[in-house]
Amino acid sequence: MVASPSDPFSGARVALAPLARRTSQGRKVLYQNCRSVRMIPLCGAMPVIFCFILYSNGRSSDIRRVSGARAIRKYEGIRSMNLEIWSDVVCPWCYIGKRRVEQALEQFPHRDEVNIVWRSFELDPTASEQTAEPLDEMLARKYQTTLQQAAQMNARVSGIAGEVGLDYHLDKAKPSNTFKAHRLLHLAKEKGIQAQVEERLMRAYFTEGEPIGDSEALVRIAAEVGLDAEEARATLASDAYADDVRADEARAAEFGISGVPFVAIDERYGVSGAQPTEVFLKALQTAWNAAHPLTMVSATPTEAGQAPAEASGACEGDSCEI
Repeated sequence: MVASPSDPFSGARVALAPLARRTSQGRKVLYQNCRSVRMIPLCGAMPVIFCFILYSNGRSSDIRRVSGARAIRKYEGIRSMNLEIWSDVVCPWCYIGKRRVEQALEQFPHRDEVNIVWRSFELDPTASEQTAEPLDEMLARKYQTTLQQAAQMNARVSGIAGEVGLDYHLDKAKPSNTFKAHRLLHLAKEKGIQAQVEERLMRAYFTEGEPIGDSEALVRIAAEVGLDAEEARATLASDAYADDVRADEARAAEFGISGVPFVAIDERYGVSGAQPTEVFLKALQTAWNAAHPLTMVSATPTEAGQAPAEASGACEGDSCEI
């Protein structure tokens, strides 16, 4: 399930999307599959794609292989795998997707080698910082549906949230502009507590009904998980990190991301929507295996008069039958 600016409760699109972006020269870069159109099926309908790049300028194209992690990435620390997760703190599927990614990481044997960066995405950049309009009414107005249908949408997503241990109280939710929250998350990233602040903001909105667009509410909430209150207040009173939020959104546009949550793994694999835990786990395993291929060490050459199995010390087929 993926939320988009046009329909934040849509569960129709289930996709494992190939990544695409535009180069500084304006050429579109599409990540295509390699090795005779070999794809890795994960959830059925759409594949995760091996990383080849197709450069196209409308007249000619050439294909080049990209190997390993890109030197362009700059992350804190040294990790073997990088996850970029685009989300909005008022997106109901994003909180669900967060839990499913966390569940997948719990089962992933290399989880200590994973670095996670939360990227900004605003579902409604035009939203007011504060509103008294209940979420049901806002949805009904925005999507021209009835209050009953809007309430059913909220009930459905709340039920799914409950399956991953989340306690949604959307009747208390206060739809708000999230630009300040995203700027605060970039401050938290610098302080090394981005994940904690992301979690706290989502719980504040979906469970506690906090006004996520209000500066003082944001300061109080973030301070609960270690962000300095005065520094947070000063940040929100300025335009600090505004460029960082816009850069995240521009990066999303380059990759063709139009809805959230969206998980990009090593800039090579993309998972769109709050997919089941097993899909995220398989994506992690696929990306890890691609970045860490098994290299075979040559066996001892077969000596004259020696059977292959005897020379290599291995049984093949019926070569070891007694």
